[in-house]
Amino acid sequence: MTAPAQTAPAPERADHGPYQAADTAGIGRYLWDLGRQAGLIPAADTDKGRWSSTLVHQLRTELPDLLPKLDALRPLGSRRIAETLRQVTGLQEITPDDVPVLADLGLLRRLGTYEGHPTYGALEAEQWSDTDALAAVVGERTAWIEASLSTARATETVPWAETESEFRWAAEQRSLTAGRLGRWAKTDVEALATDTEVAEQVEGRRLIPGERAADYLDISYKRDWPYVLAAGWIAPAGSHFKQVGSVRTVEVKLYRTSDVLTLRQRDGVDWEAVRAVPRGRTSALRAVAAKLPSRAELARRLATALADRHGTPVHLLHDNVQDAWSINWTVQDGQKLTRALLLEAAGGREDLAAVARELRLKDARLRTLLTAREVSAKGAALVIDTETTDLYGRVCEIAVIDAASGKVRLNTLVNPQTPIRATHIHRITDADVADAPTWEEILPALFRITRGRRLLAYNSVYDRSVIADHTRAVGRRPGRLDKAETWWCLMAARSVWEVHRDYKLYGDHRALGDAQAARDVLHSIAQSKGLVTITPSAGSVGDSSAGSLCDPGAVGP
Repeated sequence: MTAPAQTAPAPERADHGPYQAADTAGIGRYLWDLGRQAGLIPAADTDKGRWSSTLVHQLRTELPDLLPKLDALRPLGSRRIAETLRQVTGLQEITPDDVPVLADLGLLRRLGTYEGHPTYGALEAEQWSDTDALAAVVGERTAWIEASLSTARATETVPWAETESEFRWAAEQRSLTAGRLGRWAKTDVEALATDTEVAEQVEGRRLIPGERAADYLDISYKRDWPYVLAAGWIAPAGSHFKQVGSVRTVEVKLYRTSDVLTLRQRDGVDWEAVRAVPRGRTSALRAVAAKLPSRAELARRLATALADRHGTPVHLLHDNVQDAWSINWTVQDGQKLTRALLLEAAGGREDLAAVARELRLKDARLRTLLTAREVSAKGAALVIDTETTDLYGRVCEIAVIDAASGKVRLNTLVNPQTPIRATHIHRITDADVADAPTWEEILPALFRITRGRRLLAYNSVYDRSVIADHTRAVGRRPGRLDKAETWWCLMAARSVWEVHRDYKLYGDHRALGDAQAARDVLHSIAQSKGLVTITPSAGSVGDSSAGSLCDPGAVGP
């Protein structure tokens, strides 16, 4: 056996770079850098600016005494420095707030920052001896806290300041500044609290919602305020969004208080007469201003203009959850409703154009509701349900009912000529279907009944698939029974309309019962409220020159 080759030991370096020296001496590189800055690590002693082996070995020998000094150089935050000072001096009143002051006095070194917080040298804290200076800093802080207030407490002390931002603005107007720890001198706060001039300025620049503005004027927000806006006497100075319910947010217009107070002296307005109108009566301001139409009124006007211009019914639906309007129309010659057509129907009126830009054109809920009403019409559609021998097996029961009336058109067991394995679901056994007609015998009636009708099923993909597969299995072509456009899925429609996750059909797992339950889903959608259908005015069909809402001069505010 050949002996392994011997590796000669690497020759020792004659000199070292900074981190080679740190590694050889057994000093962490971070502490090496701190030690060099503090003068505890000697400078390089060779002409090349490197550390000789002799010096590095000397540092390694002195390591037991050197490491504690180096460790004391590590940077600490103000909390750790305060803890160290309390342990060294026994002065328990020291807090982290005192540490920056000690650094300002030159008694502590600032070493930098860590995650945005200043750090200080631990060595001075561990070797602290000037207890008197430390006690003086603590005493000054304690005295200042007694003579000052936090911003929150100062805001509470000033009776006319509603928010901290209002207090800060008022203080700025009087050239007041916060002192140490962001606190305010009590004497300054007390003087500000009695300053009526700046109080009026603060109130005047305050933004308030319409309800509060109406309170300032002592008028009704619902009855009188809309006429104030319609007259153009005041304009919003800002807005904010307010949560209404779990998902809906609405924009709330805000008005400058000084603008509201100015309305009290408006010429030609008898505010006492406005306030004297009994509840339930029309506002006295109606004589000087026309009330602005609501978004709902504007949406109806735009829809009417569109219907008259193009001679086709137009549909509107309001989403109460998101406070949004959707629009669609009865398609003629395949023409799609576009934003440009809506803006054209606005006829240059900016209020209608604003609504035209907001209306949803491709809203799934509106399309679902329109389809539900369409297929619920007499003679339009049928609801189908099947029970099968197994998942995607052969049909062993089928029911067909009229979508409009609920009349049963077909309800029969089917002999699938194959064992039934899903009895535990629908309770249909092989014995039940032994004398039932076969699928070939049922198909002629099924083709006849479904001819020219839209076919609805709760899970249309499933029922269409099993019907088509069974039809092919007996050598027949399914024809329109296998065309996706022939079917409409009520489960998908329900998911769009109800917007929830529980889409289980609560039938009895028999074909007729499940078909009837699916029809109930259809009618719960079709009979929903909120849809507005606007038909063209007489004589305006397709005539864009007819007097309608598309003509800016034909409609008042």
